[in-house]
Amino acid sequence: MKKLLLLFFAGVLSFQAFGQSCTPDETLPDSVVIAPLPFQPDVEGTGLMDTACVNSYFETVLYFNIPDSIEVFNTQVPLTSVSMAQSGAVIDLPASYEYSCNPPNCSFQADSSGCIIIYGTGEAADEGVHDLKVAVTISAGGFSLDRELPDGILVSGNYYFHVKPEGSENCTVINDVEEVFADQFSVTNSPNPFFSTTEVNINSKVSGKYQLTVQDMVGKVLQRDELNIIEGLNTFTFDGSQLPAGIYIYTISDGQNSISNKMLVGNR
Repeated sequence: MKKLLLLFFAGVLSFQAFGQSCTPDETLPDSVVIAPLPFQPDVEGTGLMDTACVNSYFETVLYFNIPDSIEVFNTQVPLTSVSMAQSGAVIDLPASYEYSCNPPNCSFQADSSGCIIIYGTGEAADEGVHDLKVAVTISAGGFSLDRELPDGILVSGNYYFHVKPEGSENCTVINDVEEVFADQFSVTNSPNPFFSTTEVNINSKVSGKYQLTVQDMVGKVLQRDELNIIEGLNTFTFDGSQLPAGIYIYTISDGQNSISNKMLVGNR
């Protein structure tokens, strides 16, 4: 029981950043490690192009192509991963904003793509220009290096995050489709935690075909099912009897928008 309770509270804490999600850009050339690049005054198209405003919902995405090696003292060293904490790793991020990663555990493996979405609704106390940095741990060649990027050495430039007063010009207007989508569904599962099967309950205001995806905490897709959802309460049985104990993320999607929640498989 103690292990089960610890698992449950770990799930609650780790899931706090899953309010929004991003999708890695698989079309980025291999030569592009991060997009957009940090702002450099002599390089066009760099920096965060989006501007936030008080009392307006905002989001912006950073895309990554993690290489398979990193240069250390003019020598290419095999890279293992670049990781960051699931909260508190974006330095100088205003209090009204948060972030989440894909993969969900914010550990980006070598030779893979990923992304970070920053989102929230600003308050008056957030106004100003914030010079964002990301605290990461780079694992390569059997050693680990903690850096705050951009650092002027490994990565040059600045990620200036502008939060302007309410009603200012040039505010980024975010399409509210995802908020409307989330408002159409409530998604829970019971029991949770569970040991064998759990009922996924989807209370929907609309009908249609949707996809249910279950992922582990590193973003690996474990199951994908097509669902015919009708207006009202929909219940689907999920069999997790073959899954190891742990935290899993399940997502309902129409192919463009999604809503997620967590399920916990207990120690058997």
